[in-house]
Amino acid sequence: MKKICHNCQQEFETKRKGKLFCCEACKQSTLKTSQIKMQNRFKKINPNEQLPFVHVEEGKLFNAIKQVKRTEEFFVFCHSMLWSTRDFKENEQNNCKRLIAEHFKGSSNLDETFKDLVEKVVLAKRYVLEKPYRFIAEPQDWLNIKFYNGLTGASKWHEALQEQRKLTPDFGESLTVFSEAILNYSEQRNILDIVFYRHIFISLKAWDLLQWYMNAIMHYQFINF
Repeated sequence: MKKICHNCQQEFETKRKGKLFCCEACKQSTLKTSQIKMQNRFKKINPNEQLPFVHVEEGKLFNAIKQVKRTEEFFVFCHSMLWSTRDFKENEQNNCKRLIAEHFKGSSNLDETFKDLVEKVVLAKRYVLEKPYRFIAEPQDWLNIKFYNGLTGASKWHEALQEQRKLTPDFGESLTVFSEAILNYSEQRNILDIVFYRHIFISLKAWDLLQWYMNAIMHYQFINF
């Protein structure tokens, strides 16, 4: 079918009814433009304002701190997705985070690893929801990198997804958007993102991802803040 790109307004061919953009560049451009417009409604940006410190974005110390941060953020996401009706004591949380940290070891791109792990959780949850007798194991097992029926086991589905994306780049587009949305909110806590991503999930008819996104926001903002 022929559709009009929401960004460049050019006509393009697609087999997906919910596809909004002709390419990834247009999708990212629209996201950035929307965020800037919404932010400008609430504050005036001063381009001459300078920060009184050097912003470091590389080095061993930076990567170590970032890994700890991504580990904590991923635990919050797992809490919202898999064990939302449970409360964890501090020692239980610390144990979960130690297990999660193993999945980030050796990563050359922590943000990409984070998004991959988010997608694996979604694939695992969808698998469990297909049959009433399937279930998610206890956190200390499910998060253990050596436990095949947990997060590690979801790698086989994720690898199949990645192979399909090589053939069809737009395959699983809603899941890609979801992992980006979770990463963005966990990093920035920008409530202005919520409206934008809500619109995208509705446009893609990704009802489960919309619900899980809103639930994750609730945990990041009010439960595991």
